[in-house]
Amino acid sequence: MSIVDKTFNTILSIQSDNTTSYAGCLSHFVNKYTGERVDNSEISTIDTAILISGIISSAQYFKDDLIEKGNTIWSNVDYNKFTTSKDGKSYISMGIKDLDNLIQLSPWDYYAEQLMIYILGAGNPNPNHRISSKYYKTITKIKGTYNGIEHIYSWFGSLFTYQFSHSFYNFKLFKDENGINYYENSVNASKTSYAYCKDLSKDYKTFNSPSWGLTACDIPNGYGGELGTKPRGFNPTSTDYLIIQGTVAPTAAISSMPFTPEESYEALKYYQSNKNINDDKYGLIDSFNLDYLGEEWYDKDFIGIDKGIEVLQLYNYINTDFISNLSMNNPFIILGFLNNDFVESDKIN
Repeated sequence: MSIVDKTFNTILSIQSDNTTSYAGCLSHFVNKYTGERVDNSEISTIDTAILISGIISSAQYFKDDLIEKGNTIWSNVDYNKFTTSKDGKSYISMGIKDLDNLIQLSPWDYYAEQLMIYILGAGNPNPNHRISSKYYKTITKIKGTYNGIEHIYSWFGSLFTYQFSHSFYNFKLFKDENGINYYENSVNASKTSYAYCKDLSKDYKTFNSPSWGLTACDIPNGYGGELGTKPRGFNPTSTDYLIIQGTVAPTAAISSMPFTPEESYEALKYYQSNKNINDDKYGLIDSFNLDYLGEEWYDKDFIGIDKGIEVLQLYNYINTDFISNLSMNNPFIILGFLNNDFVESDKIN
C-alpha cells in the first residue's frame, strides 16, 4: 500500500470521527500522530477545500483505485451544512467552532482564496451534497485600480488570496457568466503588488525591485493577517499598521511565479542570495522587515504552508500548469465550473 493510499485511509477515518470532523469537513488543526482535533480548533471549510484539492490532484496523478477513493473523500464533504446569511444573502461560512451547538463562523462574503470551495461544492460527486451556484454569485466582487491595473480585489489585498485556488485549478480555461477570468485577475493583482511595493520603496527599505509582495505572515510582534496592497476593502489608519506594512513574506512573490514570472524570479534570486532570509537547512524564512522601529527584523519561523504553495506554483510555472491541470481531468471538477455558470474562456490560449 502506497503512502498516498494510507493517507487517504487516514482522512476517511478522520471524517468518520464526529469529534474531529463535521459533514466531511475537518478541523483546522489535528494531532499529527492521532488525527484528533487540536485545541478545539474550528471545523474549517477552506482548509478542508485545500485538502480535498490536494487529494483530487494526487489521485489523478497516481490513478489506480485512488481516483475512486479520492472522490469518496470529496463526496463526504457537504458544504450545505455550512451555510449562513448576512444582509439577506446566503453564503458558505468559514466553518464551525462549537460542535455541540453548530454555530457558524463568519461568512465567505468577499472574493478571496475560497474560489475552490464553490467548484468543489457545485461539482461534488454526490449529487445530494452539491451546493447551488448562488453561493459563488453572492460574494462581493469589486474591481479596483492601482497604477492603471484593474482587478477584483480581496478584503485585505493579500497576495495569497489570489494564489491558492490557482495552484490546484486551471482558471485560464474558464470565465464566469460576467466574463471574469480569474487567471487574468491574479496576473493583475500580482502586477499591482509589485507596482505598489516599488512605489513605496522610498518609504520602506524592505521594498525594492527584487523584494516585493504583501501577504498574511508573521510580523515582529505576532501575526499580520491584514497585510496586503491596494486596492482592497480594508482601509487601516492606525500607526501600528504603518509600522508593520514594511514586512515582506518571500512566499508572496514566489507563489505568483505563474502570474509574474520575471518579477517573481528576480525576487527568488534575491531571497536565496541573502543569508539572513535563506537558511541552508530549511530554506526561506516566513518574513522580514528591514526597518521595523529602526532595526532589521528577520523571522525565526519556517512555515509549511509557505513551502507548499511555493512548490505548487513553481511547478505550475516550470511545467506549464501541470498541477492545476491534473484536477481538470476529473469530470466532477469541470462540472463544478459549469454548475457555477462558468464557460470556456476565449481569451487564454
